[in-house]
Amino acid sequence: MKQFLVIGLGNFGSSIAKALYDRGCQVLAIDTDKEKIQDIKDFVSQSMILDVRDKDAVKSLPIQDTDTAVISLGDQMEATILATLFLKEMGLSKIMVKAMNEDHAKILKIMGASEVIFPEQQMALRIADRLAHPNILDLVSLAEGFSMAELLPLEVFYGKSLIELEIRKKYSLEIVAVKHTLTDENGNKTEKLKSIPLSTYVIERGDILVVVGEDKCIEKYRSL
Repeated sequence: MKQFLVIGLGNFGSSIAKALYDRGCQVLAIDTDKEKIQDIKDFVSQSMILDVRDKDAVKSLPIQDTDTAVISLGDQMEATILATLFLKEMGLSKIMVKAMNEDHAKILKIMGASEVIFPEQQMALRIADRLAHPNILDLVSLAEGFSMAELLPLEVFYGKSLIELEIRKKYSLEIVAVKHTLTDENGNKTEKLKSIPLSTYVIERGDILVVVGEDKCIEKYRSL
């Protein structure tokens, strides 16, 4: 079972902590605010009032089995930097930190953060992509210049098999799954996921293609 340390229980931190716990992970949630600790105690494995600027207090944390620490302390720049430094010194290799700005991010990287995130900015970009490109339902960056995307099939795809469409050859995109939404007589929708579909799979109305490929290839598909 994976174990996580979540420091800072604002909107982002508390959402991450609850989501990880809901997915069967062990979660230790930390904040200096008693009310936030009280609010989350029933939704995580353990919660604790602790000031991460106190090096001795941080050293007392049971991180020997922790997989990843998530630090989200809002505008508390000093606390964010110190927490990152202390955890790095304790030997924790995976430290994900929410940064305030680019300069803050650079400092966090120097202090030992393995990943720096800008949740609001990243969400804004994803929403902008969806609004600007209606046939791209979602886009997740996997590495520089390489993403996973949910695409609506082109009109010419319907009724044809994957082997007929030659999507890999023509569009340089690899289909890793197909989502299909079914609606019953009461209007209730259920979604089925078919991973690594066979080449004989025929594209139907309601299908969503989950593909992996270079960003330039996804963009080229979008323009069709």
